[in-house]
Amino acid sequence: MIEKQIEIEARKQIGFYFEEIRKQRDMSKGEVCRRANITRLQYNDVIAGEKNYTISTFLNIVKALNCYFFLADKEDEHLNPEHMKEQANPSKAMDFKKFKK
Repeated sequence: MIEKQIEIEARKQIGFYFEEIRKQRDMSKGEVCRRANITRLQYNDVIAGEKNYTISTFLNIVKALNCYFFLADKEDEHLNPEHMKEQANPSKAMDFKKFKK
């Protein structure tokens, strides 16, 4: 049950960040939906954290908002939150093309 609550809270936080970025970009919800090729209902569900959505939907919204996302190893001292604040620089975003199968 705790894991489910954590998942719901994570979805809500992601939705909150999507909305903050959308507002900072002065974009309408409709514009985000058109760029992400999703319906307004889907976007509202995502930002509310109400439903589980696909990685495709997530990536389409990220692309529509022209923002970054990344995964970090909790054990990597260079990726802890304090270090990240000090080193905040979009040019250091992860380039997934570097990874090989």
